[in-house]
Amino acid sequence: MNTSGSKSEGGDPDDHGDRADLGDHASLGNSGDSGERDDMTTRHGSGDIDDLGGIDDIDARLQELFADSRLDVAPAPRAEELIVAGARRLRRRRAVLAGGGTTMAVVAVTAAAIVVSGSPPSDEPGEIRVAASPGSRPASVSVFETPQLDLPTYSAVMENPSPPRATTPPGRMETVPPGSLTSPSTPAHNGNVVIADAVLQPDGYRALKLGMPYGDAVATDMLMVSGETPPPPVCADYELVEGDAAVKAVTISRQYGVVGFAARNAVTPEGAGPGTPVDRLKTLYPNGKAEDGSYVVDNGHGLYEFSTTDGAVVAVTLRSHTSDC
Repeated sequence: MNTSGSKSEGGDPDDHGDRADLGDHASLGNSGDSGERDDMTTRHGSGDIDDLGGIDDIDARLQELFADSRLDVAPAPRAEELIVAGARRLRRRRAVLAGGGTTMAVVAVTAAAIVVSGSPPSDEPGEIRVAASPGSRPASVSVFETPQLDLPTYSAVMENPSPPRATTPPGRMETVPPGSLTSPSTPAHNGNVVIADAVLQPDGYRALKLGMPYGDAVATDMLMVSGETPPPPVCADYELVEGDAAVKAVTISRQYGVVGFAARNAVTPEGAGPGTPVDRLKTLYPNGKAEDGSYVVDNGHGLYEFSTTDGAVVAVTLRSHTSDC
């Protein structure tokens, strides 16, 4: 019994040896695996860093990448000129709108004053009613609300009195300082172009004239350029600040100045323009010469050239006698 018990407690020596061998193999296996992992980590980690060249090299490469000129944002050509011209165009539009509003107000006030002052019969002979300018009222003009009239003829007119108007009360005659009255003399507008000015004169268009030097043409503030824009190397076409409704472009030569105008809707003083029949053109300009697809007229200052198709004018240009364009 003791012998068997000692065997159970101590175990078989061979079994102890086997377990020791297994433990050694496991230790060797684990140590081998960890060694391989360390080797792999070392190889991969160091390899990646060596391939990239280090943190400093990455920064240098990124800086070189973002410093590439292909990533630069370059301003559009003539950006400054376009901005300046756009500001001028906006200023002109505001001036046109302000002038048109003032004109309409003057017309409305004048018409209302005529209706009110001319409707009821005068109580006293020689009574005069004078309308003042809507802008600033002269000190010598009295302002009062139009009273209700009991006359049946005008009761419908005066049933809803309009806002106060500047007139003189009955029995008094007031004078208005000269120059305070305004009349609706502003020409009608079509977009940005005054209809009365959309005429291609024999010597040019509005302030731009044939033969005008480049600097003088820029000084008119009609071209889409700024004062710092140099003259053209030889010739160049320039757009107008007002737009291309009347004239599409103005041709300027460095040597001869303004040498041409390409019209869109502008007409000659005689009324010839796009849509004019060729027969009418020959009646207006009997001394003109018919050329291949056009009718050329020498007006003394330059040459009108009417391009024709199917018996009608399709385009009008004005060009100088002397040009290198």
